[in-house]
Amino acid sequence: MKRCQTLPRVMMITCKKHAELTESLVVQDHGDRVGRATAQKICAIPLIAFLLFLSCAAYSQPILKNNQGSSSFKSSTVIFKLSLQDNLVGQISDDLPGAVAETNLAAVQDTYPGFIQISRSSLETGDQPNSVPMTVPPPPTPDGGVIHTTSKPKEIDAPSKTMPLPDGISPRRRPVTNPLPDGVLPQRPPIVTGELSTPSHWNQSATPSETILFPDRIPPRHKPGMTLDPPSPPVPTAVITPPSSTTPQRIVPSTQPWSLSEFVQKVYKNNKTIVRQRLDEFIADESIQSAQAIYDPTVSMEMGRDGSNKRNTAEEFYSRSSLPEYFSLNNKVKTETAQLLPTGARMGAAYDLSDITNNLQTGDQIGKEFESKLGFNLTQPLLKDAGPRVVNSNIEVANLERAIARQTLRQTALGVIFNALQTYRDLQQASQRIQLRQASLALAEKILQDIEQRMAQGQADEAELLEARSARHMRAAQVSEAGINLSNAIRAAQVVLSDTNSLEIYQGIESIEPLPPFKPIIKPLTESLELAKQNRPEQLTAQFQYQREALRMTYAKNQMLPQLDLSAQYALNGLGSSINTSLDDTWKDDHIDWSIGIKYVKALGNIKGKSDYMAAVHKVEQAQLDLQNAQITIHADVEEALKLLALSEEKIHAHKETMENLSKLVDLERQRLESGNSSARMVLERDSALLQAREVFLEYLADYHKAYHRLELAEGRLLLHYGLELQQEVNEL
Repeated sequence: MKRCQTLPRVMMITCKKHAELTESLVVQDHGDRVGRATAQKICAIPLIAFLLFLSCAAYSQPILKNNQGSSSFKSSTVIFKLSLQDNLVGQISDDLPGAVAETNLAAVQDTYPGFIQISRSSLETGDQPNSVPMTVPPPPTPDGGVIHTTSKPKEIDAPSKTMPLPDGISPRRRPVTNPLPDGVLPQRPPIVTGELSTPSHWNQSATPSETILFPDRIPPRHKPGMTLDPPSPPVPTAVITPPSSTTPQRIVPSTQPWSLSEFVQKVYKNNKTIVRQRLDEFIADESIQSAQAIYDPTVSMEMGRDGSNKRNTAEEFYSRSSLPEYFSLNNKVKTETAQLLPTGARMGAAYDLSDITNNLQTGDQIGKEFESKLGFNLTQPLLKDAGPRVVNSNIEVANLERAIARQTLRQTALGVIFNALQTYRDLQQASQRIQLRQASLALAEKILQDIEQRMAQGQADEAELLEARSARHMRAAQVSEAGINLSNAIRAAQVVLSDTNSLEIYQGIESIEPLPPFKPIIKPLTESLELAKQNRPEQLTAQFQYQREALRMTYAKNQMLPQLDLSAQYALNGLGSSINTSLDDTWKDDHIDWSIGIKYVKALGNIKGKSDYMAAVHKVEQAQLDLQNAQITIHADVEEALKLLALSEEKIHAHKETMENLSKLVDLERQRLESGNSSARMVLERDSALLQAREVFLEYLADYHKAYHRLELAEGRLLLHYGLELQQEVNEL
């Protein structure tokens, strides 16, 4: 028994020497190859240790059998050394009695606490207690692929405790650049060669009598009939697939496409520029209310209390009943209301009530006194600030400012709606362009399929096949380019709508109606000019600005006059021992106050009045020039829009015949190809020319509709045409 306990220790020391020699070789130079003799010596050390281990097991088997009273049985035991710095090093010993293996394992654990025991059955079932799953992601291949496996993760028993190593024995250490977290055990990934597939040795079967050795940094050797489950990844991994060469998918339109009118309505409602400009109109409405506030009546109330206690002068002594001192305490209340009249006059009414207490009063003779006064006043300007036109000038200016704000809103809305219409036409053009290119791509694919079939039958050469493939790839690239253009057009439409997050808006933009067919429009210049004169916001804004400056000039001219005001006052007085008696006494005609007069004020140099008037005159001249410039600009815009519309119509007429001829040539060339009198290259060339002609015609058609929208913009009818305003609203302004 003593010998049985000694031999495993000798074997462990021998294995330690083997590990130190191996590590010294690795540290010496990783790139060098050791000699054959040295390698044989090193490999013989673990063999000697293994033979000593077998002899110890054979010697101790009867003793253990007698002590435990159990029969011997076959078992497979795996001994693993766990280390965060090293890979797993394991050894399976087969055909050994279980008790002997457990005794040897106990001796090993006494010397190396880092070793743990796992049976082969636990590797397959994973039902050992205190087990922790250990999963290792599949290794990447040199070309970036990933091996996909379906095996279950292995589980190993974690060591229950940590024991210090005996003196003289140190575990192998290597510097670690990326240490693993606690609880994660390293594994040697399987060696991958060539294809991204499961290695063949993973599907082989194994027998319990075979021995597997996993030395550090050495790939495992697999024998026929062996089964090794690969580690399954902890998370799903992406599958690397080559780029697809299939036809780009066509964008599926929504079930409810947006019409042009619906698109314009949404832009007018949601566009942030229009919404912001609409606030200026609301601000102008508030300015009108502010200007009309001059006719708002005012009410004021004043309350106070005053007292006096002083000696009387000689004159006051005799006038105040020979009293050496005078004492008084008065409470006063005053209310007044005033109102501005359209003539410029200001009329008001006031009521004063005073509670008088002094030492002149005696309780037997006079008692308590209340004095009342009810008065009326009127001040009417006769020169400066006189007359309804001057008084209401600010109100009229505010109304004109509101009209200008309305026209500014119309001008902003016209610009935004025009840009929206241009964007919508670009969107229609991009959508139909991708359809044309998809049709051309379908033709190229059909021709390529025919050539491939004839190639298989030996009726076509390789050059023809290469040309067809090149044509197909070129058209596929054109479809992709058209898709990018369509995406840019959709993004531009979302910007015009001021909404890039709504899925409903995106789907509505994505599925739009096609470009309407060509329809000639004839409109004389005089009619368009008359419409522009009535509807263009620039024309109306210039007119309102001229009227505003004329009003300001009139007001400035009035402010140059001197101030001459007529004023009149009339008051009723009352006195009594109470408030009611004082108020009743007020209505008697015996106690009244009245006054009438004229007030004249004039600045000697009147510098301010003259300067303000001259500035107003110059502003009127500016407004008149602005009106003339607006008329000239409108005339030029209408002429340019009509000319652009006519040129677009001519281009459509000229190119329409060319497109029809090319379409006939393509049909004829396809018939000749079917009869064997033409080649695929000629058909593809004809089709390429037809595709280009159709795209040009599509561009001309979009330009024609854009030119018509420009004419509506020049006439100022763009909002009227799409129902965003009524003609009576424009006329009321």
